[in-house]
Amino acid sequence: MPNISRGFEELKIAAKKLKDFSKSDVTYPGSYPDWDDFLIHLELCWKKTEIGFKDIRNKFQPYQGIYTKKRKEDELLSYLYHSRNYVEHNIHLPLTETIIDEKTVIYTKCVFYNSPVEKDKELIVPLFKAKLKLNAIQDIGIYYNPPKFYLGKILNNGNDPIDVGLRGISFYFNFLNDIDKKFNNNSLSPHLVEFWRQLNINEILKINSNNFLTTKHLE
Repeated sequence: MPNISRGFEELKIAAKKLKDFSKSDVTYPGSYPDWDDFLIHLELCWKKTEIGFKDIRNKFQPYQGIYTKKRKEDELLSYLYHSRNYVEHNIHLPLTETIIDEKTVIYTKCVFYNSPVEKDKELIVPLFKAKLKLNAIQDIGIYYNPPKFYLGKILNNGNDPIDVGLRGISFYFNFLNDIDKKFNNNSLSPHLVEFWRQLNINEILKINSNNFLTTKHLE
């Protein structure tokens, strides 16, 4: 019997990393390891599942080809795949910090450090509500823009990493669920159902605090 469990474990890790990313509450984020880890483990879900079917590769590959085609042709799935390559081979951030409300939330003290012969400057600056948005990324010389479509449907939030990430989780969940039914006698079904229940997409969207406070200089 093929082994789907390793691929499923990677999907669970990817989902946890996306949840952690959605809950992050920082004033000035400089890096986003949870987003990077999400992309990496999402791709590992695919690779580990493929390895788990090596003993029946000839039977599995034609069916897997349906999903392989979608991964290559769909804007969202392709963007996630190439974003994973991007974060592994680049030091630049795949996300942009954008101010979404010009109303001052609070004021904070900032110290600007100068050279040893100059006096440091201390200023009180306003902080504004900001949000992370997906960047166009480059992989093997080709640029990939944040998706506008997913499986033939228009996306309203194609530059929102949480929205895009959740759709990626959903795609690979359906992939595992389908091959579990076809090749594995639904042996993983109870665990998949429980995973989906605990994922609780509505809760993630509700508590998504992918907003933070920042100064004007990021604009």
